[in-house]
Amino acid sequence: RAQTSTRLLGAPGFINTRPSKPAMPVLKGAAGFAAVAFALAITHAFKLLRGCTYQPKKQLPPRSLYNVSRLFWYLGLGAIVEAALDLAGTFWSLAIREYWGAPIHAIFRAVWAVWGASFWNGAEKDGSDFSLAAQHWRVWGFVKQYFTGQMRMVLATQWKSLTPEEVQKWRNHERFMVGMHPHGCFPVGGMVNGLTRIGELRNICADPTAEEGFSVCRPELGECEERGSEEVHTRWLTKMKLRAAAASLCFWIPGQREVFLRLGINDCSETYMRRLLAEGKSVAVFPGGAKESGFATPGKYRLLGNRRGFLRLALETGNPIFACYTFGDEAIWNQFEDGPTLIWHWRSVLKDALGILPPVWKHLLPNRVPLTTVVGVPVDFSDLQPPPGEPATEKNIDAAQKRYNTMLKELFDANKALVPGGHEKAQLILD
Repeated sequence: RAQTSTRLLGAPGFINTRPSKPAMPVLKGAAGFAAVAFALAITHAFKLLRGCTYQPKKQLPPRSLYNVSRLFWYLGLGAIVEAALDLAGTFWSLAIREYWGAPIHAIFRAVWAVWGASFWNGAEKDGSDFSLAAQHWRVWGFVKQYFTGQMRMVLATQWKSLTPEEVQKWRNHERFMVGMHPHGCFPVGGMVNGLTRIGELRNICADPTAEEGFSVCRPELGECEERGSEEVHTRWLTKMKLRAAAASLCFWIPGQREVFLRLGINDCSETYMRRLLAEGKSVAVFPGGAKESGFATPGKYRLLGNRRGFLRLALETGNPIFACYTFGDEAIWNQFEDGPTLIWHWRSVLKDALGILPPVWKHLLPNRVPLTTVVGVPVDFSDLQPPPGEPATEKNIDAAQKRYNTMLKELFDANKALVPGGHEKAQLILD
């Protein structure tokens, strides 16, 4: 027994079992938190995680600063997890600590090194990690079942009023800017409906009088079973290859980064979105961003109607825009709408550092509500586009913003009573 204790006290490995150094995990964790705090201090000072829409003259942040902040983030997170494993080791049995302590740390370090290769590969800039297979992952079916089995993407009722020639024109169009609304605390409906086969867009509209709540939108086109390609929504928009844009921080989080990249979600910086559009892709963006996420709570339909960056991008690249509104995304979590001044101040500070607004939820599990994404008719801005290579004028952006907001309000009002979830009396507020 004494020999066993001696072996344990001198055992090699990363878990410290010697009582002479009980503070090592704490010190390691403190160093990790300090590294993460330093990374966030850089991102806060230079707005590195807010997308180049906020940067002067649309310039990306200096690469050196960006890389330094990423390095400290990566090393800090790794140290924090290792410290957590060390602390957890104090509760393990002696046998586990002797025989499994070092292997567990070795496995973690190997996994962290593999994730580091993903973290530094730059796929969020060019979409090179996109995978068609991710649209079929079984997890999306479980997500749909959680939300009462009612997740779907449908055409807005306005599609019924178009001429056959207009319908055919938009169905065969290749590139769009797509405005996704609302942002919500986390846009589960907009993301899963829009980027996976769960919400596969077909020739259907919401119809509360129909047996299943949906009916054929354009009867002369039938079921539209043939695909233009294997990407999502090509049963209806036959030539569209859809990608999306998200806050930079989404690609700094292990696991979330890989899921987003496989689904075709890229960094929201304008330079990268322009690249995708130049490659013939359509790009979906949530214009409300971090600030709008603070409005999300059941029964509240409030959007930021003053966002202009995606409109400028559409005008300068010559692309039409259509809006999507996901009824139910605003109600997934109940949020506190007010609180202590100090907490709200630090939320604002963290928003500047992270590029997202930390939520203040009243509960952890999401509300199980229907999530229906309604796809509007595209808006043509060709009369407002500048000559090739020239910037859009503020006057034309103002006109585009007015036209887009009018279309968004009409989309909301015309479809709110048709979708499930009890939105009949909803009133859309555009700030």
